[in-house]
Amino acid sequence: MAENKEQKLKTPADITPEIREKLEDRWGEEWTDEEFIALERNYRNLANDNTDIFSDVAMHLRDIAEWMLRRKKAIQFGDTKMVTSLNASIKQSFSMIKDAREQKAVAKRTVDGLVRRLEEKG
Repeated sequence: MAENKEQKLKTPADITPEIREKLEDRWGEEWTDEEFIALERNYRNLANDNTDIFSDVAMHLRDIAEWMLRRKKAIQFGDTKMVTSLNASIKQSFSMIKDAREQKAVAKRTVDGLVRRLEEKG
């Protein structure tokens, strides 16, 4: 949904059979309509925050969106072991996203420096 610029899902009534099929392909069949909406919203927000490196981290963003929802459910059920595990997974994925952003910045500085040196030499 998020990367295809399709309509934003706001209510369960927005989920047609065709949309449900796409959601199940992306997230699996275990989710309710409200949970699909939360997954899509979380994913869209994460994608919007990482547009500069989206192609490099899309898989991590999808994982984080799912883990955030699973963490919320684990908190509701009082499963502290699962919450701890999910927090570690989320933290690790955010670390990988940070690394991807830093690598992109280094590559840009390298290219910018090369261009500047070439311009100076004429």
